[in-house]
This record gives sequence, structure tokens and C-alpha cells, in this order.
Amino acid sequence: MRKVVPALAIFFIATLGANSAVQAAVVDFGAAAVGGTLTFGGGPTLDKSSSLDFDGALLVVSNIRFDDQSGLTVFPAGTHNTVKLSGPIDYGSGSGVVINPLIGSDITWTGDGGDLFTEKLTTVVDIDRAAINAITVTVTGTLSDSHGLFLDTPAELILGVTEAGGPGHAIRASMTNATSNVPEPSAWVMALGFIGLGYAAVRRSSRNRSLAI
Repeated sequence: MRKVVPALAIFFIATLGANSAVQAAVVDFGAAAVGGTLTFGGGPTLDKSSSLDFDGALLVVSNIRFDDQSGLTVFPAGTHNTVKLSGPIDYGSGSGVVINPLIGSDITWTGDGGDLFTEKLTTVVDIDRAAINAITVTVTGTLSDSHGLFLDTPAELILGVTEAGGPGHAIRASMTNATSNVPEPSAWVMALGFIGLGYAAVRRSSRNRSLAI
């Protein structure tokens, strides 16, 4: 047994090295609107509205999780600190959510090394109209990038928008954007399979040596 355990440890480390591609990639950052024009439609106030339009808004990065791989930097440090949210976010009026998928709504940014990220927003999944002159909209979609960290990976965007001071006053907005490219179960099964084969091979070799003595 003393010979089996070291051999398994070496094989396990080698297998993890060979399957480093199964490590998760993460995007998790927050942004805030600091300029430009953000508009809403479909109602007299935000809590009664049915759509948001960020096309003219300037969104800068306000916070980033420690393991974020978006290539962005917190404003004002560095050069990669802005994101673009284009197309209307249509969530319907009343208390329900929009039935039809979003069309033409996406988030784009450029990270390190010119990596272009594109997040396609597809579905409004939740709307919070509890606060007067404010609304929170949760949208899901998929994230891909030109360097291959993400490929149609499920993503979630939460938009918090408020009319500070009441109707007709300045609109403030913030967003959190989270994506985790969790390894496919098949990749972990493959890795565990290789480890199992290594264990069996070491056991068989040890048994053969014992019979030869």
C-alpha cells in the first residue's frame, strides 16, 4: 500500500495538469451609470414603466470580484473600465414579465489583449416594482468572448434603476453581471476515469510483483 499511494498521487497531479482546461472561468463585476442618457418608457414613473434604454448611457466598472476574468478594471484605474449595454430592455407593464425573448439587447466590452466579450440578453426573469420611482430587473442570457474562455455560457444581469428625488429627477442606475463557466460534467468524469485506470494499473503491477516473489 505504501507504494500505491505515492504512485496515485503522482498520477492524480499529472491528470489535473493535463485537464487544466476544465477549470472554471468567472465573470463577476458591477457597473454604474455616470453620464450620458438613460431613458425609460411605457409609464409616467420607473415603477410603472415597461422598458429601459441604456444606449446613450456611460457605464463604468465600480467593483470586480477577486477571480473575475472579464479583463476589466475598476474606474478610473486603467483603460478597460467601461461597458456598453445596447438595445432596449423590454419587460412589459404591470406586475408580470415580458413573454417574448429580448431582441437586439446585449452587453459588450473589451478586456485584456483585445479580448472582445459579447453577452446576449435573452429573457427577463424577474421584476421588482416594490419601491416608488424605482425598478429592479433581472435578465438572463449567454456570454461568449473572442479568446474562448466563454462560449454561449449562461449569464445573469441585475439592473437597479431609480429616479433620485422623485419623478422628473435624475435617473441613476447600477448593474451586477455574473457568469461562471463551470466545467462540463463529462470533463470531470473523464478525469476521474483516468485516475481510476491509474489506480487499477498500479494495483495490478503490485500484484504481479508479489506473485513473482
